[in-house]
Formats: sequence, C-alpha cells, structure tokens
Amino acid sequence: ELIDEFKGLVCFNTIQTEHLQDKVMVKWDALCDDVGRESMQSACWLRAQLQHQKRVVSNDNYKQVDSFEDYLKKYIDSNKGSNGNMFFNEVLEPSAKVLESFRRGNLVLPTCGSSSTSSPSLSFLRATTQVTTGKEIELVV
Repeated sequence: ELIDEFKGLVCFNTIQTEHLQDKVMVKWDALCDDVGRESMQSACWLRAQLQHQKRVVSNDNYKQVDSFEDYLKKYIDSNKGSNGNMFFNEVLEPSAKVLESFRRGNLVLPTCGSSSTSSPSLSFLRATTQVTTGKEIELVV
C-alpha cells in the first residue's frame, strides 16, 4: 500500500541506526492506530503537494511516492542534521493529527482578533471536502 511506501521512505531511507528505525516504526504504527492509515497517508501526500505547490494526481501511486520522496529529501537537505525521526515528529505527526481532527469535525479554527469577518463553519468546510474539487481544502488545513 501507498502508506507503507511512505513509511519505508521515512523509517529506512533517512535513518541510519536500526534502533532509531525501530523506534520511529513503532511511533508510526501508534499514530496510524490513533488517526487511521488513511489520514496518515493523506497527510504525507498533502504535505508533498504543499511543498511542490501543485496537485499530485491521487490515483497515481508512483507519482505520489516520487513526490513524497522528493519532499522528504528537500526537508532533510534544508534542515541539516535532521533525519526521518525529526521529520516524523515535526511534520508528519502534527499534520496527521490536524487532518484527522478536521475530518472528525473537532478542529478549532483560530480566530483573528476583533475582525468582523468570521471563519467559514467547520461543517461547511467538511462538506466541501466530500466534493472532488473541494479536496484542496484539506491541503489548506
């Protein structure tokens, strides 16, 4: 599955020690149990889309894996001394949790001080993600 390809890239391609690889795999599996494999997978490829500033075709697994791998390499290169463990802790875990909160309707949107405009309702945002053209809202979240 696609999620397993992402897991392999993070846990094995970017972490040198076997002990740390095992540690990140355990954290990955625990997060998948918490938020679900689908949210974890979506968080990975949505982050890649955000980095590349273009939509990755969701029905092309090869493009998704390549896009995510490129994003992961750029993250590691731009954050000297980082590895898959840091990427997981700083990027993937928070992203997956926010995405799952959004999908469940538990996300609290920040307010903008005393502005008279209001944020769109969470139920509206969630409803728009059910429409194919509205999936980009998840990318924004």
